[in-house]
Amino acid sequence: LTAEDSDTVLDPGSAGAALDDYVAEKPSPSPTEKKPKPKPSEPVKAVAPPPAPEPAPATSAPEKKAAPKPKPKPKPKATPTPNWTTATVRAVSVLEVNQAWTTNRIRMVMQPDGNLVVYNEKDKPIWASMTFGENHRAIFQGDGNLVIHNGADRPIWASQTWGKEGAELMLRKDGKVVISHHGTVVWST
Repeated sequence: LTAEDSDTVLDPGSAGAALDDYVAEKPSPSPTEKKPKPKPSEPVKAVAPPPAPEPAPATSAPEKKAAPKPKPKPKPKATPTPNWTTATVRAVSVLEVNQAWTTNRIRMVMQPDGNLVVYNEKDKPIWASMTFGENHRAIFQGDGNLVIHNGADRPIWASQTWGKEGAELMLRKDGKVVISHHGTVVWST
């Protein structure tokens, strides 16, 4: 290359450099101290890993006592099973307003609003005829039919158990009111 052929010219009057102009020389020593070189005769030793730490020696600290076993909680006392009773109603029997057939568990009441309702031992309604009006009455008839009559003495609700002469209306221990004919339940709340 010549100076004319290159883009960068340092000194246009200088002669082109020859290959010998770029001979490398040994560098001059550094002003810092030299570290001694390891002797080639000494083999390099592998460094062993540090030993595992040994467990700490036992101290004479007092031993911890085992936590006491929790005492079982006392079982709640069983509530005694109530001795529920049964009541049997035979025909012909009538419930007027505010009257009831009862046991120590349930009661069947003809309410002033005309609704025949069965209440449990907690005084919660568990069955109702859903008949409403004034002066209603419930009649357990001789043919085994339980019928509610309105104030004009017209039937407005029935258990549909006619033709069962000798049937009994029973308020049972299980909280049900049933009509039974010769031991067979023909109607139940």
